[in-house]
Amino acid sequence: MVNLLLEAIHQRRVPIYVCITMRSDFFGACSTFFGLPEAINDGQYLVPRMTREERKEAITGPMRVAGASLSNRLVQRLLNDLGDATADQLPTMQHALMRTFEHWRSEGTSGRPMDVEDYEAVGTIEHALDDHAESVYGDLDEDGRRIAEAIFKRLTLRSGSLDVRYPTRLATCLPSRAPHRGAPGPGTPVPTDPGSGSRPG
Repeated sequence: MVNLLLEAIHQRRVPIYVCITMRSDFFGACSTFFGLPEAINDGQYLVPRMTREERKEAITGPMRVAGASLSNRLVQRLLNDLGDATADQLPTMQHALMRTFEHWRSEGTSGRPMDVEDYEAVGTIEHALDDHAESVYGDLDEDGRRIAEAIFKRLTLRSGSLDVRYPTRLATCLPSRAPHRGAPGPGTPVPTDPGSGSRPG
């Protein structure tokens, strides 16, 4: 696949542009592929850190689209909780904002904007994701919890100090009631060799 991408950008018959997004801690692995480091160096662009005003727009913009509004003190609280956020923190903020919106809507808006009380009710950025996951897991029956455990153990691999996504088919994630049929259970080891299909998350 890498060779095909490199060939695509080097040929001149048709204009092809290749855009690759990658975590910086995976740059070193690029040296495995001949020609890839050179291609990356020719067009590398490091996405800059968002300014406070850009983070504010990332908070208020989606709410405008949804027809909701936020109190100024909630916006400031979100910005302060984010601090000098990196891109990795934005999905966590997005989830907390989604949960805040759902809580605000379930309470009956009465024309009032979303406020700090709604945000704190869902756990804030620090706890909203964990609290939501615990709530969903707590609603599962015994079989559901067993399946959830097996799936989460398959979704991510630990490779050295890195968390790596491990794409896999649902059938291979599910714990088998009959192991002889071939579906691995939760404790089955997962291959970690380069050809296994693992990729950075």
